[in-house]
Amino acid sequence: MRLGPSFWRKRVWGAPASAPFSYCAGRARKAGALLLALLRELGDENAYQRHLAARGCPASAEEWRRFSAARFAARFERPKCC
Repeated sequence: MRLGPSFWRKRVWGAPASAPFSYCAGRARKAGALLLALLRELGDENAYQRHLAARGCPASAEEWRRFSAARFAARFERPKCC
């Protein structure tokens, strides 16, 4: 049985036939946004934005170097116990 275009335009259970596709697209968009947020956090981009907001200075190469040096110094120069 072949389903024609009129079948797809009908409402199924009170929702347009395209509802499952828009639902999937919305879920994919949310998953993509979550992935980007995770990558920004892992790549120190969010920490850098917080650093700029706290200091009230614009983003620049020099400020990034200063931020990176401070982050790495705090992370690797502290003695670790046991």
